[in-house]
Order: sequence, then structure tokens, then C-alpha cells
Amino acid sequence: FVPIVGEEVATYGFTSEDTGNFLTPDDQLAPGIMKEVYEKYSGKPRQPPVKSDISPTWQDAANLMRAETKKGVLVFTKSLGIACGISSYTYDLFAGMTGVGFARSWSEVFVFAKMLQPRVLHIQHEHGLHWDDNEFLHSTLAFQRRHPKVVIVITHHTLMLADQGRVQFYQHLSRIAHLVCLNAEAPYHASFPLRHIEHGIPAYDPPMPTHILRLNHIATFGFWDEEKRHEQLCEVAEEAGVAIDLYSNPPGEFGEQTCDGLVSFQRAFLDTPSLLSALSEYTLLVFLRKANHLFFAVSGSARMALLANVPVICEDNNHFGDLADAVDLVKFEDIPARIKVYLNNATLRDEQVKRQQAFLAKWPQERIQRVHLDMYESLRPRPLVGGAEGWEVGEVKMGDEAKKLAEKMNTFADSGLASLDVDMQAAVVEKEEA
Repeated sequence: FVPIVGEEVATYGFTSEDTGNFLTPDDQLAPGIMKEVYEKYSGKPRQPPVKSDISPTWQDAANLMRAETKKGVLVFTKSLGIACGISSYTYDLFAGMTGVGFARSWSEVFVFAKMLQPRVLHIQHEHGLHWDDNEFLHSTLAFQRRHPKVVIVITHHTLMLADQGRVQFYQHLSRIAHLVCLNAEAPYHASFPLRHIEHGIPAYDPPMPTHILRLNHIATFGFWDEEKRHEQLCEVAEEAGVAIDLYSNPPGEFGEQTCDGLVSFQRAFLDTPSLLSALSEYTLLVFLRKANHLFFAVSGSARMALLANVPVICEDNNHFGDLADAVDLVKFEDIPARIKVYLNNATLRDEQVKRQQAFLAKWPQERIQRVHLDMYESLRPRPLVGGAEGWEVGEVKMGDEAKKLAEKMNTFADSGLASLDVDMQAAVVEKEEA
């Protein structure tokens, strides 16, 4: 673990290239354990190895540490490790890449940048995770000033181009970072430099094609959200004459079923292979989303559904627009009628699945990874030209975390001794003098 000036401790263990797993030491116990280990073993000679081929030397340990700290890319995702679409996207895309480290907070970003000396900082941004635009803006600027030679890339999972305050936020960011979006339509409406990279499809083996086991039964999945029209599924089910299973976790008042049993809520958490296996049993998968003017995002759920070998219908709007050559885009009011057509036309179902499989073949995860690696090689840092006056956007002021960053987050201990508290320093000095 790495002590920072102040009371905060960054919790992190370098990711293993083959697993991507974290080791997270206990914030409170780690300093005491380190002191206990030091006092117990610092004066003892090194134990002779049981077998010379399995007991590493200090040089072996140094080489391993050097290899672990050789990370050219630092990826910052605030929701990393929890059930979140952006977390899943990050793991699916970056876990298989070599030379990539991960951070889950601005605190870790600053510490790991000092340790790893990366060439690229790649931030996964979502307004729901970084709700304070000013805090994010000033934190990014503080990092750019501390590490002017690091290329900053920001992938925006949501862009709100009808909100002038948000547009101003994006414009400021574009002066110090390279902005990326996952929705193919967004760059045509942006007033700032913005490049598009396809979201891609997770690298999971799709289930084998199967007979429809749930006749007149369709499904959808994703986090509960009114914007996804989850409360309107009853309307769709009644008009289409089908039952709908929603793999989600709606508020408790919805119970297990609604609409006299037409809509059922599958609340159990399923891993990706289990979810795909369940979805493959349905006649059809449907994804809805209310249209918002100049609101650009992507649906990781709809892309995941393409792996189920089942026809996918999406509501026709900006949210699903870049899947036009993969899914069947239908206006909300026409979806019930379209469902009826699919139920009675096996040929149409087969043709739609073939379209989806073509999209999967076009955008494998390996291709998306290569696009990112090529982008990293081509980009150069963007030092801020001029001052940052007038960078406050909206009425939200700079948050506490950004203030801490600006004031003292970049002050690091110069040695192992200096990083210990006063009592621990005194114990070490006393032992050395003895």
C-alpha cells in the first residue's frame, strides 16, 4: 500500500496480467502489520531456502516488481469492481491487454501515475459517476499540470449535447485531453474535437443455437431505469399478446410480477454466461429507451444480447442508432405489432440473427483493443495553452476532493522511513542506532 500525505491510504495491488484481479490491503491494519513484520524480522538473517529453485532472491523480487510497474497505460474507472456496465466494459476491453494498470479514484490516479510513469491516462467518464463537472475538470487539469508528458484520453459513455453547460464542460476538457465517444452519431453534432470508437462486443462464447423453449415469451435486461421504459412493459406485453421477463432488480413495491402475470421480474444476479444461456431460450429480445434530444449513449445490454442467437429489437432513437446494421430498429408505438410479426415468421427470425452474427464478426474484442493501442501510439499530450480562468461550469463549485488534489495530493514521501508516522519513525531510528 502507498501512504499519501494526510490520513488517506491508497489501496491497491498491481493487477496480474492473466487475471486482472485486485489485492486490496486493509486501510487501517496495513500500517500496524508493516511495523509488526519489520520489528519481528528486520534483525534476523535471511532464512536458507528449502529449495533453491523456488526461493526467490532479492534480485528476483526486484525484477518482478520492475515488471509489475511497467505499465504504459493507466485506466481510471470509478465503478471498477462493482456491478456496473462501465465496469464490465472496462474489464472486457482492458483486462486482456498487457501493460495496463487500473485506478478507482483520483487519489489512486495520482499515486499510481507517480509509481508507474504511464504514457497514457485513459479515463472512463459517466456523468452518473462523476456528477460534479467542476471537480472532474479541475482534477483533470491538476493531473495534466503535474504530468504534462502524459497523454490524457477520456471516453465519454454519455454525452448531453443539448445542455450548454455540459457542452462548455466538454469544450474545456478538449483543451487538455483527447475525447472519445462510443456512439457513432455524436461526433456529427459536437462543437469540439471528438472521435468515435465502437463499443465492441464482450469476448464471450455465445450459447449454441437452440429451439425456442419459451413460446410467445420475450425478454429484456438491464439496470432498472424509468428512461428504459421498464414501467411501460405492461403496455407492450398487452398489445403484443406476449409475456415479458425483465432480468433486473426493480423497486420492492413491484414484487415479482405485474400486469396479472404478463411481466415477471427475474431478480437473481446472473453472470454473463448464465444470462446468455437464459436469454437464448426466448423468441425475441427487446430493448427500449426514451428519446432525448442530442443525448448520446450506447447500450452495452443490447450489444451483449447479440450473443444470445435470438432476434433483437431496439427502439429507434439516438441511443440505439449506431446498431442500425445489427438490430431491428422500430419506433416505440410500432414495437407490439413488430413483435407479432416475428412470432409468426421463423424465416425473419433467422435472417435477423444472421445480421447480428455479421456485426459480431465485424467487431470482435481484439479489433477494439487494436484500435485503442493504435490510438495511444498516435496521440500526443495536450498542455493547456493560456490560463484556466472561467473554467467553472454551471453553479456547482469545485468539490472537496479536487481541492485536496490541487493543494497536496502530489506531495509524496521521499523514502520508506518518511512515510511512517512519528512513533514508527522513532522505533526504526532507535533500532538502527542500536
